[in-house]
Amino acid sequence: SERAQAVTDFAGKLQPYAKIFLAYFQVAGGLSFAFRLRFPPMFTSFMDTCKGILALDVISFMPIGCITSKSNFHYSMLVYTFVPFVMMVLMVVAYNILKKSRSASTKELANKIFSAFLGLSFIILPSVSIKVFSNFACHDFDGDYGSFLKVDYSIDCDGTEHRVFSIYALACIAVYP
Repeated sequence: SERAQAVTDFAGKLQPYAKIFLAYFQVAGGLSFAFRLRFPPMFTSFMDTCKGILALDVISFMPIGCITSKSNFHYSMLVYTFVPFVMMVLMVVAYNILKKSRSASTKELANKIFSAFLGLSFIILPSVSIKVFSNFACHDFDGDYGSFLKVDYSIDCDGTEHRVFSIYALACIAVYP
């Protein structure tokens, strides 16, 4: 009991640091491919070892290719950013409606929805950030071959579609800071 309480208190104090650590490694590991970031060899080795454990990319389990025949990176980014945004807006609306209630059980439900909102944002933010910033990682080929998106070479970075999705990605940076 005293010892269990001490462990619980310690875990509570450690939680913010663990969240920061996890989010940093998710973003640093995901963006290093798209932007050719070079880290010291020891850090790179550590990241390669932990990549599977630290990559909490839950959105990738959604079968985007089964939903639409246009399943390139742009449409994947659209799903990655739009679906969580809609879910979070619905959660905030539900929270605000329930919080106005006088019932203690309804207020408790509102607090659970808010906690779920915070948890969802923690889980979603790193993978959404990687997806959005990867939209700007183009690879210029020698000669007159053009510039193509590193994560999806079927997308021409000089094309109109990519320009439109780049504007969308900039808006997403404002929504998902």
